Amino acid sequence: MKHHKNRRGSKCILRDRYHLAGAEVIKDQFDPYYISRVWANPRTGAEPELVLPGSMRSNSSYGTTILDAAIITKTLNEDDYRFIVTKLLDIIINRRT
Repeated sequence: MKHHKNRRGSKCILRDRYHLAGAEVIKDQFDPYYISRVWANPRTGAEPELVLPGSMRSNSSYGTTILDAAIITKTLNEDDYRFIVTKLLDIIINRRT
C-alpha cells in the first residue's frame, strides 16, 4: 500500500478529505497555484517557510509568466530569514531544490 505523507510527515495524505472526495469538498481551502517549502534551520531549530504565491494567470500557457513575490514566514529571527534567502538564491543560481 502506498503512503504519501503531508509535509509534517504525520499522516497519509491519501486519506485526506481532498483525496477521498475531490476538490468540491474543500472548496475555498485549496489553492493549487500556491507553492511552499519548509526547511529546518539547524542553527535556530526553527522551520521557516518560503511561500511562492501563484495564480491561474501566472500558470497559464498564454504569454510570459512572472512570479513577482516570495514570502518568508515562520522565522524566529534574522538568521532564519537569511537561511531562507540563501536557500532561495541557491535554487535560482544552481537550479537545485
